[in-house]
Amino acid sequence: MGNNNSHCARTCNHLAALYLATGELEKAEPLMLSAKRIRAQLIPMGKHPSYAITLTILGNLYSNLGQFEKATSHYLQAKEIRAEQEPILQHADYAASCNILADLYSKIAKDEEAEILYKEAMQIRKNNQGEFSEDYAESYKTGIKVVRESSVITTHSYVNIITGRRKQAMQGYVGIAAT
Repeated sequence: MGNNNSHCARTCNHLAALYLATGELEKAEPLMLSAKRIRAQLIPMGKHPSYAITLTILGNLYSNLGQFEKATSHYLQAKEIRAEQEPILQHADYAASCNILADLYSKIAKDEEAEILYKEAMQIRKNNQGEFSEDYAESYKTGIKVVRESSVITTHSYVNIITGRRKQAMQGYVGIAAT
């Protein structure tokens, strides 16, 4: 089979993710670049969910290294691939891509862009899973955090979001915003 197959690329992804998790960033990059090269050779025009995963992990690496332009480029490519997937697959992965890119934008003080992406992810999750799902609650919490970064989020409001009591959580946030 050789080293240029999907199993090798997947192994490179997993090992690089392990190195990322343990802070061994210098070991992760060559593996991720190998996985990206292999997947690009195997997949016509790089339009496959596994290629998007590789791009996302590589984006995570560059974000951790403080190379935000490279991270942005990889996250955007992954988001574009996920936008072109079949609708049933596209929603959750596309929403995740929106969140990941929004997190990066928030990190580099591009708050307006972050807010747009958080809202997009939140709407997708609301449409697909409903207002009372954990994914929607997490999107909601993250989006509120960015919009109200200077506000202190109360534990009570956070618990209301997680347990699906959106109306009560909103009242808590409105109370905080008014102070």
